[in-house]
Amino acid sequence: MARHRDARGVRLGKVWDHRGRSSFPRAAADLNVAFGLTEPDAGTDTSRISTRAEPDGKGGYVLGGRKVWTSKALEAQVVLLLVRTGGERFQGLVLVLADLDPDYVKIRRSSR
Repeated sequence: MARHRDARGVRLGKVWDHRGRSSFPRAAADLNVAFGLTEPDAGTDTSRISTRAEPDGKGGYVLGGRKVWTSKALEAQVVLLLVRTGGERFQGLVLVLADLDPDYVKIRRSSR
């Protein structure tokens, strides 16, 4: 689902804070969210997730990796991704909400 096009990677979207503030629409009907967990070399074994979130030096993160079988990716505006920030196995795994900006993300229908 998501693959680097260049060094810019994927820009993260804004995540809801503890007060419920965000720039995203509030009504569930106004926002389609995809879920990205499965990876080509890991399947659903979360201990083997290799998609990374690296600090960009500007207070944000750059994501790099691939997801497959991403639910609702073709109609969603954002994606909830399980990514690795460090550690091994189950350490360093976090969920991030990212924009599905076509300038940074390549989405294609599976041939299966």
